[in-house]
Amino acid sequence: MTLYLSADGVEQVMFFLEDQHIPFQVHERRTRLGNKKQEYFPLLRFYVDDVEVELMVFPHDDRFASAPISPITGKAMKRADRKKVAALLNVI
Repeated sequence: MTLYLSADGVEQVMFFLEDQHIPFQVHERRTRLGNKKQEYFPLLRFYVDDVEVELMVFPHDDRFASAPISPITGKAMKRADRKKVAALLNVI
């Protein structure tokens, strides 16, 4: 499962995971946002039970307001708003 999020810096997310005692690995993944060329972004990988979770961290910046482009469809990936994310978290 890959989750896309924005933060002022990947360090914020890393510190949070460390504070929660969640071991993770740091990687990079290349992706394209909107009409921009492909760029590398930080990817944090960890496991919850036996499920691999990837957090792809984008800068919290208006330049990155568009959704990542799917390498399969070539269209912007669907995103969940805060209400949808909150509802998903309440299920867990």
